[in-house]
Amino acid sequence: MTLIAWYLISAYLDSKDIPWWISIFLAAMVIAAVALIIRLVPHVTDWFKRNKRCQHGIRTSRIQCEACNGIALRERQRRQTADESQALHARERRRLAQAWLSKSESYFKMGSQEFENAIAALFTRLGYKVQQTPFSNDGGKDALAWKDGKKYLIECKRYAEDQPIGRRDLQILVAAMLEEKAEEGIYVNTGRFTGSAIAYALQNRIDLYDSTRLSALVNEAYGLPLDASRVDVMCRECGHVLSLSLGTNGMCRNGHSVVNELRIESVSVLGSLEPPKCKKCGTQMRIVKGSRGSFWGCSRYPSCRSTQSIPGQVPRFRRWRK
Repeated sequence: MTLIAWYLISAYLDSKDIPWWISIFLAAMVIAAVALIIRLVPHVTDWFKRNKRCQHGIRTSRIQCEACNGIALRERQRRQTADESQALHARERRRLAQAWLSKSESYFKMGSQEFENAIAALFTRLGYKVQQTPFSNDGGKDALAWKDGKKYLIECKRYAEDQPIGRRDLQILVAAMLEEKAEEGIYVNTGRFTGSAIAYALQNRIDLYDSTRLSALVNEAYGLPLDASRVDVMCRECGHVLSLSLGTNGMCRNGHSVVNELRIESVSVLGSLEPPKCKKCGTQMRIVKGSRGSFWGCSRYPSCRSTQSIPGQVPRFRRWRK
């Protein structure tokens, strides 16, 4: 680059009938001046930045502006309070979901897919490694499970309490067990089983859970039902934590209005899951409900667009939609 500049400047000066030694001298001076300017530009820019006056008219390179320091401190405190409030919200949401799942009557109010997710979460708490199958075309099994070296198939049916399940339904599960080479089967049903189904299950290593046995299974996984009537909420203005009845708003001790965003109808089985850390930025992830399913999304979206699939959910998204 320097040689090209030298050649162009020399050619221009030669065209003006200037002696060759003057041409060389002037070309060298121009190149040296340009190089000096290039080296000085960063220093000059840095000097102007250091001596720039703040919005209160004070040169921050000489003394610290107390007003600016106060604004920066309040902004840091605001961000810290917002982060703590978000973390508390996530913890309370998980606690509320656990409390909701610890009540056996909650399972009778679920839809079919939510019931499958709840049963998968239940057996996970019982020490099984659970892998759910797609919601449709599942081949007669809703989940595969492993424990103590054994492979199990789990089938779930969210039926009315008086609706019976017969031998034919269990035969489908047995066929799936043979195909998957599973040692035992588990059939969870909110209805009841017929006598022929119970006899067939005993012959084919299938454990049956109906509307009467489901509560015992839930208590084994979650213990005694937890309290889901109150929730802790943090004031985003001052950081004060207060306990509110579920679904109600309140006011903190400093007179700030506190909005309680947690509602029992907004709690799902997914809310009981421990959110992972983002693999790119390390931020705690949150559940995102898309048009095709739920997945983990980074809390710093759109700055970070990292996603992860939720265990037991069929992977739907590879990235955020733009």
